Amino acid sequence: MISKKHGHDPKIQNYELGLDLILFSTVTSCEEISRILKLTPSETRTKGSRPRPGAARSKSNIWLMKSGMRPLNSSLSEQFDALKAKLEKSASYFSQLPENVVRQVSCVAYGYKYIPEILFEPKQLLFFAELGFRLNIAVYDLTSVSEDS
Repeated sequence: MISKKHGHDPKIQNYELGLDLILFSTVTSCEEISRILKLTPSETRTKGSRPRPGAARSKSNIWLMKSGMRPLNSSLSEQFDALKAKLEKSASYFSQLPENVVRQVSCVAYGYKYIPEILFEPKQLLFFAELGFRLNIAVYDLTSVSEDS
């Protein structure tokens, strides 16, 4: 059943939307990234570790900052505002990251009853661009999958 696989109640959940900031490096450690940014990440993964038993080993150190918003039926604006609030005080430190640190903002949407609108405002894109981030958007349309699949 799709509702169990994806952990949602189809009666109340229309979609999930997440906005995360991800830093990748094969050289710079997550601890060093945290030190430079003066931020504590939501999650980290070290090069060669497995996210779960049987999964492929990580090819990079991964430093992840989640917005902290519940992904269920939240808007992109809510997700952005929450992530920006976490990053704003450290924004000037991003320029001090080594060049080997790849910067990515990940926006992922799962549509159960409908696909959420993913429209970034120019000021939102400018905020991420000024920090040197590229944007990755993934949308999973599950609206045609029956609950009994």
